[in-house]
Amino acid sequence: MPKLTIAIVVSLLVGFAIAALYIDVPESTQPVATGLEPNTNINERLRALETAINVERQARQLLEEEIFSLYAELESLDVVRQAIDAQRLENLPIEAGSDVGEARRRQRSDRPSESERRLARLTDAGFSAARANWVVRRESELQMDVLRNQYDLMRTYEPMNPMNPDLNMNAMLREELGDVQYEMYLQAGGRSTAVGIGSVFESSPAQTAGLRPGDEITHYDGVRVFSSYDLTRQAMQGDEGERVAVSFMRDGIAMQIVMPRGPLGVSTRGRR
Repeated sequence: MPKLTIAIVVSLLVGFAIAALYIDVPESTQPVATGLEPNTNINERLRALETAINVERQARQLLEEEIFSLYAELESLDVVRQAIDAQRLENLPIEAGSDVGEARRRQRSDRPSESERRLARLTDAGFSAARANWVVRRESELQMDVLRNQYDLMRTYEPMNPMNPDLNMNAMLREELGDVQYEMYLQAGGRSTAVGIGSVFESSPAQTAGLRPGDEITHYDGVRVFSSYDLTRQAMQGDEGERVAVSFMRDGIAMQIVMPRGPLGVSTRGRR
């Protein structure tokens, strides 16, 4: 508040000073020896005016900063007050028929369910409402399919291959959505859409080819990869040792290397 008072006082003084420069002063009956030529007097007055304007501008800036600071303090106090009120409302005991109890029940009923939040994230990512509903339903159905496939394998005592797409809900959903919508699906869930390299093993094909920790692999042999599962599955295709292109992002720059098909020799980070 002292800054605000000073700014107002300075603004008033500067205003008076500027006004004084334009007030006509009656000519004296006696000549006054100023020692200044007429042009010099005008230049002096112009310089004084410029100085006054600069001072006034600085005072106005100080005043605006103080006002913005006060607004920020008021907003902060309002946020704190709302948080305190919400906490107080949450901690009060519920009494049958009481306003507080009704308010708490209404507050909880207004909260969106997990399914509603999921649908909202999918539509925000670009899915239509109908398509988002289909995705949520299909997720549940595919999870049940995976459980059924696991059960069938256990009944026959067959080993479970972790690369079997019938045991991977994400692989099955990607097949149905396609790469474009599957990437939207991952983004809606806040999940990675590339294979991040955590570390590179010594004397590995990845080290020889020039991959580094922090690189984000996006394609293997021209096929889009979203996870370490996708990367491993693509590395197992074709003939081992054949030369394949690996595309990746490094510091926001798209790059590509060529390396033999097979294990890369890296540890990945993020979702499988």
